[in-house]
Amino acid sequence: MANFLFSALGAFVHPWLNTPDTKYNVDGLFHTDLDCSGPEAEAVAAKIEAACVAYRAEYTQEMKPGEAKKWSAYLPFERLEDDNGEPTGVIRFTFKQNAKIKSAKEPSGFKSVKIELRDSQNQIIDVPVWSGSEGRVMFSMRGIETQSSKTAGMRLDLAKAQITKLKKGGGSSQGFGKVEGGYEADEAAASFADQPQDNQPDETGGDY
Repeated sequence: MANFLFSALGAFVHPWLNTPDTKYNVDGLFHTDLDCSGPEAEAVAAKIEAACVAYRAEYTQEMKPGEAKKWSAYLPFERLEDDNGEPTGVIRFTFKQNAKIKSAKEPSGFKSVKIELRDSQNQIIDVPVWSGSEGRVMFSMRGIETQSSKTAGMRLDLAKAQITKLKKGGGSSQGFGKVEGGYEADEAAASFADQPQDNQPDETGGDY
């Protein structure tokens, strides 16, 4: 059974929590980055790094010393820097969860996954989560290795997310100021425009 952990509180970056992203995975992938800072974030990072180093050692223990040295520990987080290359104190963690996972209990052999969302009072909610929203996630760690890059470490499997501050509207939409005397939508058109047309407009790069 998975051992679940909690992240520190932080800001969600390019979250795909409501629907899975199918750009690089035809079966869909839930994922989000989470920018955190402070003692709690450092403690979580230390625990993850220790697990990554341990898994790399375990994975390479049967290799010849020369081959084992080619392998490095993969860390599912990065420490952000400013434009001058100075550390900002922010740690960006990456969490992922396949939208379909293997299950012997299902006739198809696969089970569909949904990321459970909760509010600050731990109540289950169903709201679109945009970049800039704040909260934390429940996750488990799973050892992974990549032959092409010769890295072994941990993937952070996303289980649930708690939203403590919800940002409404597109994460990258800034809007405009008002122009007096210009066109003004009627109530019906304005109401339609306020509805999210795609609750995950931000694209992310990389392979999954």
